[in-house]
Amino acid sequence: GLIEEKPFDKASEIIAKNIAKSKSYSVIGGGEVTAFIRKINLAKKINYLSTSGGAMLDYLVDGALPGIEALKKCKHNGK
Repeated sequence: GLIEEKPFDKASEIIAKNIAKSKSYSVIGGGEVTAFIRKINLAKKINYLSTSGGAMLDYLVDGALPGIEALKKCKHNGK
């Protein structure tokens, strides 16, 4: 929540630039973090930006999202 506020902005920018330089696949999530990445002009250097921080982490951990799973069940039940 303080990523763009001083003095955290400089450390956040250093971390973001190192992620952008990395040859690894980069994933950044969260609305404030995504906005910060765009503000410092690194969006094109990140492989995947998501405004959904918590849900993205849930998906990375579990491979599923509760809302999507509920929709799938409705579709399979003909509802």
